[in-house]
Amino acid sequence: MASKLSGKNACRGDKGEILLITGNRLSMRKWQELPSSHQQEQTAHSNDYETLGYVIRGRAVLRYDADWPDRDRATEEKSVPISALKSRLELTEGDSWIVPAGVVHAYEVMEHFEAIEATSPPTHA
Repeated sequence: MASKLSGKNACRGDKGEILLITGNRLSMRKWQELPSSHQQEQTAHSNDYETLGYVIRGRAVLRYDADWPDRDRATEEKSVPISALKSRLELTEGDSWIVPAGVVHAYEVMEHFEAIEATSPPTHA
């Protein structure tokens, strides 16, 4: 059966994301973030789901390290400093990206950033 979720009824997650809709195998959320002066203190993490994204507007840097030696620690403790991540992708309007499950990563928002992400398996706000 097809269904619809009105934007007025979308839930907010604990990180500020807006959960747009969730299905059995996929969920979609929207991020709206401003640059932060605390980005140097930000830590990286890994997830047990795959993330695909699309930039609506703004600019961010996706820092990641697919070879991080202790992914479990990154997931459990969320204490991997951004400066330790070896690779980076600059994300700007119209770009799409993917972060496979288990990859240690973090986003640095450079300009007001608005993006849509799809996750599989679904995440919940």
